[in-house]
Amino acid sequence: MEERGFGLTITDVRKLAYEIAVRSGRKHCFNNDKKSAGYDWWQGFRDRHPCLSVRIPEGLSAARSSMLNPNVISAYFQKLGSFMDKLNIKDKPKQIFNADETGVSTVHDPSKVVGKRGKKSVHSKTSGERGENVTALCCVNAEARVLPPMLIFKGQRVSQALMGNAPANTLFACSKSSFIDSDLFNNWFKKLFIPNLPPQRPVLLILDGHSSHITVDLLETAVSNQIEMFCLPPHTTHWTQPLDRSVFGPLKRSYNLCCEAFLRQNPGRIVTRYDFCGLFKQAFNEKMNLVNIFSGFRATGIFPFKPNAIPIEAYGPSKTSVLHVEVEASIENGHDVSKDQNQSRLTTTANEEQSVSAVNPQVPSTSSEKNLFERNSKNP
Repeated sequence: MEERGFGLTITDVRKLAYEIAVRSGRKHCFNNDKKSAGYDWWQGFRDRHPCLSVRIPEGLSAARSSMLNPNVISAYFQKLGSFMDKLNIKDKPKQIFNADETGVSTVHDPSKVVGKRGKKSVHSKTSGERGENVTALCCVNAEARVLPPMLIFKGQRVSQALMGNAPANTLFACSKSSFIDSDLFNNWFKKLFIPNLPPQRPVLLILDGHSSHITVDLLETAVSNQIEMFCLPPHTTHWTQPLDRSVFGPLKRSYNLCCEAFLRQNPGRIVTRYDFCGLFKQAFNEKMNLVNIFSGFRATGIFPFKPNAIPIEAYGPSKTSVLHVEVEASIENGHDVSKDQNQSRLTTTANEEQSVSAVNPQVPSTSSEKNLFERNSKNP
C-alpha cells in the first residue's frame, strides 16, 4: 500500500489486525468497542518486524503518480538515447546541459532544534508568515560546470540594492509574479546561456516542457547556434531532472541554514529581499558542487547513459492507474455478437486511453454508448 501511494497509518494497521483476528476466529484481547488492536500490540508488531518504520510521506500529485510508469520512461529513454546517438554526444559530458527553475522564499523552513523533553511547543524564529518568492534559474552540464544563475524578483524593475553580494555574473530580472515567462527565458538563453557554452557543437539542453521554454524566436536562435533542446516527459521531472534529483534539495536546505544563522546573529532583523542575494550566494557556492551535480546526472540515467537508472519502486503509484474491464456478450441492433468478439479488455492507463468502440468495432459510438457500456460491463 505504501509503495502504491496509499500507505496505512498506525490506526489503520491496528484496525486491520482486529478485523483479521475476528474473521479468523482467533482469541484476542482487543477492544471490541473501538474495534481496534491496542497500541501495545502495535509496538510489539513493530519490534517483531524491524523492517517497518513510521515515516512522514511526501505529497505526490495524481498526475505525477500516473505519468511515472514503465511505458512512459521506456519511451523517453529510447528517444533520448537515439537522439544522443544522432548528435554523437553520449560520451561528451561538456555538451550535455540541464536547466531548471526553483522558487526560494525569504521565509525559510526551520530546521530541527534541541529542546527540553516533554515541552509541548518549540519555536524557531522566521522572517514572517508569508515570504517573498524569488525564482532562481540554474544551469549545469554533465561535466559539473555551473553557469551563473538568473534571479527573478517580483516587481517592475530591479534596483541596485537587490544585487548586492549575489553570485558572480548573476543575471537579474523581474516580473509581476516573480515567475519566469517566455521573454525572460529567451533573455536568459541569449545573454547568459549561449555566451557560456563551450566551443564544441552540437550542444544538448535538457529541460522540462514549460510553455516559457518553447517559442519560435527561441527555437530559431537555438538552431542558428547548433543547440538542440530536449523536453522531459510531463510530471516526471522529480525522477528525470538532474537538478531536481540531487541539487535543489541540498541547495534549499543550505539556504535555510544560512537564514537561521543570519537571524541568530541579527536578533532584531528579518530576512528581506535585500538580504536574499547574500544568503543565496552562500548556499549556491556550497551546494553547486561536483558531487551533487554528478549524482544528479547519474541518478537520472542521462550521463552515463543508463535506461534502467530509475528503480522499479518508483513505478509503484502508477500501478493503481490501470483499470481492467471485461466486456461481455451482448445483442445490438438485432445482431448476435459472439462472446469471443465482445469479451475484450479495456485498459485505461495514464498515457493510453481506448474507447469502447476501439476495442469492439460493433459497439456504436453514439450518445447511448455509456448506457450500453454500463449495462454490459462488470465492476472491476
